[in-house]
Amino acid sequence: SYYYEDEIYNICPGSYEILRYWKVRNYCEPVVRGSNPREHIQLIRVFDPSAPTVACSDTVTISLDPFGCTATYEVPAPVASDSCSSTSYTVASRTGILTQDDDGQYTLSNLEVGEHKVTYRVSDECGKKTLCETVLIVTDQIAPVVICDDDLNVTLDNRGYARVDATDVNEGSGDNCALGVLEVRRSVSQECIDAGYYSVDELVVFD
Repeated sequence: SYYYEDEIYNICPGSYEILRYWKVRNYCEPVVRGSNPREHIQLIRVFDPSAPTVACSDTVTISLDPFGCTATYEVPAPVASDSCSSTSYTVASRTGILTQDDDGQYTLSNLEVGEHKVTYRVSDECGKKTLCETVLIVTDQIAPVVICDDDLNVTLDNRGYARVDATDVNEGSGDNCALGVLEVRRSVSQECIDAGYYSVDELVVFD
């Protein structure tokens, strides 16, 4: 005949140990302490060996902020799951300024043009971790704002010549980051050439 009792020791959600105390007796023999019944402690361990599964984007491309030369990125939560417990995550980056609000939302700001690595660390309630990395590419996708003088008057010198530079036509063109090159482009008809008149048609701005 036999008998057992269990003691359950919780480790973490979905993982625990059972100490099973067995007693086995030969009912044809008299009771003898230590030999009939015989006693044995069996250890049974139920444990989740797997780390969480995580999915995140390989690459993400964003533009600079409208009024600055750096970018801001609201870091989305990764897609994570675990077979036995709930998961939580943290975010890390060696570039930019990383903040987290009261709702747990991570924001990465002050990102310059180029590539930045965002690392997710996902943990289950048993302390097992999985990493996932996203390459964040920051580009300047905002065109410059062009402001030009549409009624420019130029005085000729004593030889009948005048020079118009791009800076003469520009009236405060700007860019969210920095202006690069200013150019003026003109179209000249045969009639204008014969009469000596030239028209400045466009101001071209590059960042």
